[in-house]
Amino acid sequence: MKKLILSLVSCLFFIAAPSHAFEFIEDLGEMKVKFTGSGNTLQIGKQDVAIEILDSQGRAITDANVKVYYRMPPMGGMPPMNYKTNATITDNNYKANLNVKMGGQWNIKLKIKLKGEKSKNMKLVLNAS
Repeated sequence: MKKLILSLVSCLFFIAAPSHAFEFIEDLGEMKVKFTGSGNTLQIGKQDVAIEILDSQGRAITDANVKVYYRMPPMGGMPPMNYKTNATITDNNYKANLNVKMGGQWNIKLKIKLKGEKSKNMKLVLNAS
């Protein structure tokens, strides 16, 4: 009986366990940037993403201006799709909401501007499904 209960609890844990998230980390000079989202890949439709920015000491940078540009290059007779959103700070992390219109390859650029410094960019390519 004890084994049966343990097996049921284990099954419930795996069913209720959170799904994996995609994560990209890049060093941009004196800062480290982590870009994450839920699911294994970029999702079609609305999706929240998180951006964590740390200084060289590992402390959160919370006074940056962060913009997220995302675009799908032109394909065939279809024009490119270009979008931009501002990230807002919440609990030492930046949050942004993307609205990915269709599946396929999306180019994403994070533009991070600290007061008195040049903008730094993190670029990545994700496939939405």
